[in-house]
Amino acid sequence: MRISDSLAECYRPGTFHRWGIGYPQLKEVNPRLIYCWLGGFGNYGPRRYGGSYDILGQACGGLAALTGWHEDFGGHPAKQTNWVIDWYSGLTCTIGLLAAAHYRKKTGEGTYIDLSQISCSTRATGYAMPLYGRFGVVRQRWGNWDTLLCVHGIIMAGKTDDPEHPNPQVSVESRYVMVSAFQDEDFKELCYIISRAELWEKYKTLRDRVRAEAQIEIYRALEEWASDKTRNQVVEILNNSGLVAVPVMTDKDIYECQHFWDRGTLRWVEDPIFGEVLTHGATIKLSETPPRTKWVWRPIGSDNIRIYHELLGYPLSKLKELWEKGVI
Repeated sequence: MRISDSLAECYRPGTFHRWGIGYPQLKEVNPRLIYCWLGGFGNYGPRRYGGSYDILGQACGGLAALTGWHEDFGGHPAKQTNWVIDWYSGLTCTIGLLAAAHYRKKTGEGTYIDLSQISCSTRATGYAMPLYGRFGVVRQRWGNWDTLLCVHGIIMAGKTDDPEHPNPQVSVESRYVMVSAFQDEDFKELCYIISRAELWEKYKTLRDRVRAEAQIEIYRALEEWASDKTRNQVVEILNNSGLVAVPVMTDKDIYECQHFWDRGTLRWVEDPIFGEVLTHGATIKLSETPPRTKWVWRPIGSDNIRIYHELLGYPLSKLKELWEKGVI
């Protein structure tokens, strides 16, 4: 730890301290150390000893309650399919580490970062807490629509682009379109395209359109219009009229889109252990230091020689002994 910049761990509160390697102990060894503890409910508070993982974070932090369709539409609270709170809390940790590094550059001192995964989930609920705090209103699930803009949501076309495809994710699922026409002139154009001019006469202002009963009527009319069209036909018709519409893309669609390859969002990597693997490229592009991907992921113990032998000076014979005993 004397030569380390930072340490991140996610054990239960006090575990590392009991082992003699908590922040107070390590600070004595390395005053410049940045110590980040990534916990479930935080390092203090009544529920500090509660553990967490992604779905628990989404549920306890309030995010799951906002995700999915309202019960009036047969919906219920839904988990985000991917582990968004695991990723979001990791990203928040990285931001905290950068802030702590800036503080250390100015003062020469390290710091302790206390990160609650549950709080990250709550932060992702947007204006839900201010809404409740001011008006006592519990923010509701709104499915594929937007609570503040209309039209600004996802509709289902009646036909798929490739009904004969053997994969049902293609032959059945490829029929969703994101449509955005919330500006008054755009909404007027949309109403004339779908031959429902009376909707424009009825909902001429955004305030009129965002009401729940208005959105139900508007989106129902859109899906009725799209019922005899494919996803691509809906997109083409709306785009040709100057409106924003894009297909809801699957991983297959993304793989076949040249833009993602030109940007390096997708790339094949020759991993030294796993061979050729399709993976994500870096989303951030730095002009002076272009990002690189050297491997997909590292199995446990991949860096033992680098850490224990090259940095800490343990002889290779000792590492072999520890490996044979199952220690490393």
